[in-house]
Amino acid sequence: MKFKNILFVNHKETQCGVYQYGKRTADIIKKSDKYNFIYIEVDSENEFSVAINSYNQIGILYNWHPVTMPWVWNHIFPKYNNITHYGLHHEGSKLFNFDYHIILDSTFEDNGNDFSVPRPLFEDISFKYSEPEIPIISSFGFGIGDKGFARVVKTVNEQFDKALIRLHIPFGYYGDKEKNSIKSIYPGCYNEMHKEGVKLQITNNFLTDNELLKFLSESTINAFLYPEMKGRGLSSVIDYAISVNRPIAITKSDMFRHTYNTIPSICIEDRSLPEII
Repeated sequence: MKFKNILFVNHKETQCGVYQYGKRTADIIKKSDKYNFIYIEVDSENEFSVAINSYNQIGILYNWHPVTMPWVWNHIFPKYNNITHYGLHHEGSKLFNFDYHIILDSTFEDNGNDFSVPRPLFEDISFKYSEPEIPIISSFGFGIGDKGFARVVKTVNEQFDKALIRLHIPFGYYGDKEKNSIKSIYPGCYNEMHKEGVKLQITNNFLTDNELLKFLSESTINAFLYPEMKGRGLSSVIDYAISVNRPIAITKSDMFRHTYNTIPSICIEDRSLPEII
């Protein structure tokens, strides 16, 4: 049986959370036994037109955000009105004339042509955990916005006499090309260091998915202590952290609304890091 083709369109810049979400999703749905999903990366309408004329597709999934795909707009759809257009809706991206909107929020209630999808986790993670000599508390994220890195350092200094804090803060292509996070984030983290037995390690080299998963799998606990962030989209850091099956600590941030009701609680408002571990 020959499966019908569906294009999955992503942009090309890898150091971007929108790109990474799209790539993880595409890797999962390419395993479909109902359709032949074809993954492409394009950065212009011309590149898109060449690709779309190369396949006999019945639908297109756009990993769309106005910042990363400014060339996608309503004028494109009438050109290909025999194709169903699906737009992945990232936070802050306005819904417009896709035939269907895929809301990247597992707490969203389906409504008409807008429907939610579960989170894209990694499979077959084989890293084995070895208990370190001192607790390792890790966190990661692009250096854009408030990811609570200084709060992680402060909390560890309050709750541990000996520990290694590892913060992985790569430079995002959209929003931190000038590497301003070094000046805006690092000082606040170092200012929260008060104990001789607590060490802080900050890295910023961009890691592959496999390297990042290995980084998280080595942790005693992975902590993500964001502020409330009311109305923001779900954070993808949980997708990575859950995939390696290590303890997780979070705040009751709106970006963790899909995980902050666990029993027992993994929120630092309710329990300390040692208790969560």
